[in-house]
Amino acid sequence: MCRQIKLLTHLQLLGLFNLNEALHSRDSRRKKRAVLMVCMFILLGVMLAVYAGALSFAYAALDMAEIIPAYLFTVVSLVIFVFTLFKSGEMIFNLKDYEKTVVLPVSSAAIVTSRFLSVYLVNLLISALVVLPGTAVYAWAARPDALFYVFSLAGLLLMPLLPMTVSSLLGALILAVASRMRRKNLVSLVLYMLLTLGILLLSLRMSVSIGGMTDTQLTAYSAVLLQALATAYPLTSLYTAGLNGSIGSFLIFAGLSVGVFALYVFLVQRAYASVCTALNASAAHCRYTMGTLTQTSPLRALYKKELRRYFSSSIYVMNTCIGGVLMIIAGAAALFADMGQIDAVLGTSGILLQFAPLLLGLMCTISPTTASAVSMEGRQWWLMQSLPISVRPVFNSKLLINLTVMLPCCAVSWILLLIALRPAAAAALWLLLVPVCCTLFMSVAGLSVNLKMPVFNWESETAVVKQSSSTLFTMLAGFGTIAAGAALVYAMPAALLNLAYAVFCLLLLGASAFLYARMGRLRLADIA
Repeated sequence: MCRQIKLLTHLQLLGLFNLNEALHSRDSRRKKRAVLMVCMFILLGVMLAVYAGALSFAYAALDMAEIIPAYLFTVVSLVIFVFTLFKSGEMIFNLKDYEKTVVLPVSSAAIVTSRFLSVYLVNLLISALVVLPGTAVYAWAARPDALFYVFSLAGLLLMPLLPMTVSSLLGALILAVASRMRRKNLVSLVLYMLLTLGILLLSLRMSVSIGGMTDTQLTAYSAVLLQALATAYPLTSLYTAGLNGSIGSFLIFAGLSVGVFALYVFLVQRAYASVCTALNASAAHCRYTMGTLTQTSPLRALYKKELRRYFSSSIYVMNTCIGGVLMIIAGAAALFADMGQIDAVLGTSGILLQFAPLLLGLMCTISPTTASAVSMEGRQWWLMQSLPISVRPVFNSKLLINLTVMLPCCAVSWILLLIALRPAAAAALWLLLVPVCCTLFMSVAGLSVNLKMPVFNWESETAVVKQSSSTLFTMLAGFGTIAAGAALVYAMPAALLNLAYAVFCLLLLGASAFLYARMGRLRLADIA
């Protein structure tokens, strides 16, 4: 069975990272896109490792190196929890994939084990990219004994087990609850959203409590943060105690991680087919009744169709509305935060309000709906190509979806920030105009990129929304745009801040108009 597990895991990982298409595809365009996708994954991995190393170095420079292992462990556990939560339905409990593999001469136990092993290896890779650079910085700063390196390596291998077990179980429970409801996708979306908001609010609560410390508490910042991390995730204290030489604590950590994970995999193996069938069941709908037929414009009809498709996919909604949710949370947090104290901690006066429009604009760049709007058509794209209409209504309907999602969030966040910050008229104007211009630009830029890199042969929506080269390129383009805006604002004197934001908004509008005009010259038949 070991050979079967190895082969199945190998195939699943090749498909997950597009390596199979990059190595063996005969279509040169698809092969180039796959190679670009692999390069993007490598680049993101390098960026993650550099970020973890830089953050750890900052703690070491502040003589707070002792919190590095606990901080990295908690962050990695949270990332794994969220990643597995949204991937469990697609990678572990996917009935369609199971039906394709169960007819092969392999055992059910091998199929189940290979799926869990694939998720574990991906999570292990994420853990290594975060933990190894941080551990290297900690080793340089703290000079621990030899036992630390042994426990650190063993802890890295054990780190993903418990978070992925708990999140996989929660993901399965969400699927189970939603599948029994008539509005399956809506219920699943609400449950995922509530869980995500809970995680964000927990992080915010920790930040607020740390931000409100007195000068005496700031002196003991390390102890306060360690206590906060241990409270948020109790396993952190066992892990850090083990790294500090407590063999008993590390054995308890290892026993809990391995024991819970092994028990969960064993139970799933025993009734995997039944679990997949139950989780992917759907409620019966009411009988269709012909109503009154109405005629409307192509744009309105296409917009309604796009809106229905958008809200029919919880994966699509969760990964594209997160920026708007963060904007509203930031506005709500500003109502309770002490801006003067934050400026004092940063060591500058008014810098938060100065860069607040760009921070909101950054949230608008997080995965716009248009980055995967064309790819979401899938193998039904030929139906769109056969319609007797021009490209404008098709593209406009997809652009309007992102505007429909983000613009209300911009308005709500703006109102909350006006109440909290009470800015001057000019600053209030940029708090609204900059996010709106960023939203408009990212809508057009995301669609332009997706038209260049469409993926229609997908089996899972996750592969399009979260793992496609179009989504990654769009996000990097958005981050680069905000970085350019920040450089422009930073380079300008404070007296010319309004001019800097005016130039930035005009550049965004000009780039949006240019890309929109280019898209208008395309033909639907040429997009494949």
